Amino acid sequence: MKIKILAFVLIVTLLSISITKISVVNSKNYKPKTLFYTLCDEVQIEGDFFESSSEKMDGYSITVLNTEIISTKDFIDQNNSYSNKMNGEYLYLVKVKFRNNNNKYGNSAGIDIGQYILQHNSYINFVEREAFQLINNIETQKIALRENTEMEFTLPFHIVSDYIDVNKLNNKDTQLVVSLYPQKKVIQLRKWV
Repeated sequence: MKIKILAFVLIVTLLSISITKISVVNSKNYKPKTLFYTLCDEVQIEGDFFESSSEKMDGYSITVLNTEIISTKDFIDQNNSYSNKMNGEYLYLVKVKFRNNNNKYGNSAGIDIGQYILQHNSYINFVEREAFQLINNIETQKIALRENTEMEFTLPFHIVSDYIDVNKLNNKDTQLVVSLYPQKKVIQLRKWV
């Protein structure tokens, strides 16, 4: 009986220590400040990044010019070589303009378009690589622009209607995430009315 009581006390003590340690670690967790922008705003990336400050996107800016939803069938009709590996019924197209205002790193740093996130209350989605390459006629999702130049791209996101309600994509809650740390910058893809 004493062994059972001792085992019970030991388990409760270890559990209490674990919960306390987890609480202490999480209380010091840094939550980035979120900055919101709207369609057609020029968003300065500054020192912000997705995964690592070594991304060196500072000096770049992004502007969302417009959005469009097209059926995958229509896209395949226009681009016969598209395989639709993600089995999406729709593509959410975000037309953007990147500008290198004063990034002096040249080809050694720039924008990794594969990091950009389409987000809503109930999902996140990343740029669809194959469709991006077909639409923009470019082989890579990593770009670097010369200083004081700009370029437009279309960022396609596949939409599977089993998971994402296409009718809700046009509301103000759909956002393009352009950085995560130290500030999370999001562009709302519909103008506030």
